[in-house]
Amino acid sequence: MSVIIGHLSLELHFPLAHSLKEKRKSLKRIKEKVTHRFNVSLIESAFQDKWQRSKIDIAIIGIDQQTIENTIQNILHLIDEVSIGEIQILSAEIEWH
Repeated sequence: MSVIIGHLSLELHFPLAHSLKEKRKSLKRIKEKVTHRFNVSLIESAFQDKWQRSKIDIAIIGIDQQTIENTIQNILHLIDEVSIGEIQILSAEIEWH
């Protein structure tokens, strides 16, 4: 049995944020919701000093690619559902390892 790693990289825009504090508050809520609901690892990997932009990377490990793909779709849906215009996904890239 082989292990599959799905790597989801998201570039995010925070149009309503007017400070790093506001961005971090919104990002923290997303991080908590995603990691609580799904068994994934998530980090902010770029743009930590930009108040309207962020890049997060999410790692998902499993033995079935279809299950990982479903998890990725559910994560994207959750971010859209939770953010309600507060966060826009500018780009989403998936890599397989």
